[in-house]
Amino acid sequence: MMLARIGDDLLTFIGVYNPGNRWASFWGGFGGCLSELAIVGLVWRKVNCHAKGCPRVGLHHVDGTPYTTCKKHHPVHPGSRAVTADQIARAHAAAHAAAEAELAGASSGPRTSADPR
Repeated sequence: MMLARIGDDLLTFIGVYNPGNRWASFWGGFGGCLSELAIVGLVWRKVNCHAKGCPRVGLHHVDGTPYTTCKKHHPVHPGSRAVTADQIARAHAAAHAAAEAELAGASSGPRTSADPR
């Protein structure tokens, strides 16, 4: 008896339980949410980790690639451990040194009279 009551409540909640017009109730209830579920699915596909089979939210961009990964799959992030200030400072220094090296390599080329540098 309790199981029948729970089933009846579930059908009423999703909009299917209406003996007079079942399909109108479906599209007015649960069926009307199908487009919203599709939108949520597309958004989830966009923000989840790009590692195959990983359901986590990807917040970390992998430099030089179009991929976004979670902290577990990111090649530089330390995983589930908290990042320390020292690790952040070292990563910043490495990125800053790489940017300076790139600028130094670009500015060491031959200059022409039309070059505004």
